[in-house]
Amino acid sequence: MPIVKTPARPMLSTQRRRVVRKIATMRAEAEDLLDSLELLEARAKDNGVRYSVDEVRAKLRLPQLKR
Repeated sequence: MPIVKTPARPMLSTQRRRVVRKIATMRAEAEDLLDSLELLEARAKDNGVRYSVDEVRAKLRLPQLKR
């Protein structure tokens, strides 16, 4: 049975790898912040006060999300 080689991905430059790593880190941090806001929203709802993510962001003086 013949061995089929898959084409190798081109090597990324060092600078490009750093940028990709930074973007991945920033994305993970943004997702963590969104998770925290959603948790705060859920806690507020459990206490009888209903705050949306946008209201929590406003209270924390964070910019509104672009959706």
